[in-house]
Amino acid sequence: IVLVLAEQRRWSEIPAACGRAEAIDPGSVAGKSEVYRAWARQRGNLAPAAVGTPLGAHRYAPDLAKTLRLEVALAAGGDPAALLAEVDGERAAATETGFLLLSLRGELLDRLGRREEARIAAREALAEAERLAGSEILARAFLADLRERVARLELAGSPRG
Repeated sequence: IVLVLAEQRRWSEIPAACGRAEAIDPGSVAGKSEVYRAWARQRGNLAPAAVGTPLGAHRYAPDLAKTLRLEVALAAGGDPAALLAEVDGERAAATETGFLLLSLRGELLDRLGRREEARIAAREALAEAERLAGSEILARAFLADLRERVARLELAGSPRG
C-alpha cells in the first residue's frame, strides 16, 4: 500500500495506511511503519520525524525500509560521509533496492563535492528504474523522485546551475 500511495504521490495518506496495517497485524510492520511515516512526512514537505532504532540493526528488516531510513537521515541533516559508508554497505547486500541506494549515493556524492560521480550514479539509478518500471511497483513508485534528483544534479553541474 505504501508503494501504491508513493507512486500516486499521496504522501499524506501513508501514515494512516501504516496505522491500519499496525491495527490488523502489528508484527508484520514492526520497525517499518516508523520509517514509512517519517519518509512520507519528508516527501510531503513536512518536517521529517526522527527515526528511532536504526533499522539497519534489524537483521530481517526489508531493503526498502533500510533505504528509506537512510533517505530520512539525510533529510534530517545526517552526515553525508557517514551515510555514504552506510549506503555502500547496504548496496552490497540489497536485493531489490539497489537502484534506490545508487540514487541516494549520487545525492551523497554531490553533497561531498564529487559532482561528476554524483551525476553518473543518479543517471544509472534512473536508467535501472526505467528498465524495471514495466514490471516492478518499487521502480514505478520512485520514478518521479529519481527523475527529479537527476534533473537537479544535472542542473547543479551546468554553467547555469
